[in-house]
Amino acid sequence: MNIQELDVNLLTPYYRNNRRHPGKQIDKLAKQIAAHGWDVPIVIDKDFIIIKGHGRHLAAKKLNLKTVPVIVRDDLTPEQCNASRLADNKLGELAELDLEAIQLELDALKEINFDIDLTAFDEWSAITLPPFEPDLPDDEAKEKEHGKLVLRVEFENEEEMQQLFFELRDRGLAVKI
Repeated sequence: MNIQELDVNLLTPYYRNNRRHPGKQIDKLAKQIAAHGWDVPIVIDKDFIIIKGHGRHLAAKKLNLKTVPVIVRDDLTPEQCNASRLADNKLGELAELDLEAIQLELDALKEINFDIDLTAFDEWSAITLPPFEPDLPDDEAKEKEHGKLVLRVEFENEEEMQQLFFELRDRGLAVKI
């Protein structure tokens, strides 16, 4: 595998990439690259179309970088490129976060006043989820609580609950479990 430096403007995002990259993510990626450099190169096909690394490409452009590290996969068919792109975007979702381990790492970084924004986590308290204690009436899906609308949601598993928790929190909504 050969890593090359290419002009950032030669790379073309795949027009049907299925992963969206909100500004908040690009800001964090850019900050990470600026602080620590490149850990993972962008993967492109023989035509310079991005297979993996659309977010890193956007972060590089935000940083006004002239070149970026790339791996050219000229050995893949278009179908293999598409399968690889889809797998790259999906496989991370299948992993489970160990919230206790994350909290320990964040606490250790907090003790030395490390810039937590470089971890992609925004705040300490949002990491450790409290145990779920249903306190809403079973027969009502929503009720008023201190003048705010409350919605009761039931999940099949903890992973679904955590995913929705982080998605709603990232949208700026007040979420309580």
